[in-house]
Amino acid sequence: MIGIFFLYRSKLYTLKIDKNKISNKTSEFIDSDFSHNDMFELLRRKIGIGINTEYFNVPRGRVLYSIRDQRYRVYLTRSINNSNIQDLIIKCFILNAYDVDFLHDEHYEAYEV
Repeated sequence: MIGIFFLYRSKLYTLKIDKNKISNKTSEFIDSDFSHNDMFELLRRKIGIGINTEYFNVPRGRVLYSIRDQRYRVYLTRSINNSNIQDLIIKCFILNAYDVDFLHDEHYEAYEV
């Protein structure tokens, strides 16, 4: 599975899809079109996140698949890149732990947690 996620109040919220159901693949990666902003607005209504909290202030990440390496890449906020969260992501996205790289990307940094 590939997709996006947020970690809010110690709970992982995901939006995911089977990588084989993606039709617009690049030559390098299989990625979803899911938007963190759109997902966050749905979460805001569903679990009552305050109006003053913006999506970029909450730890988040993206799971994609490298066609060339035949491995999943998880880009996530540095502060949540630990073994407990990695295990949770592997479980929620139904990944093989041996085929996953966890990477930091400044784009996913949260500045107010």
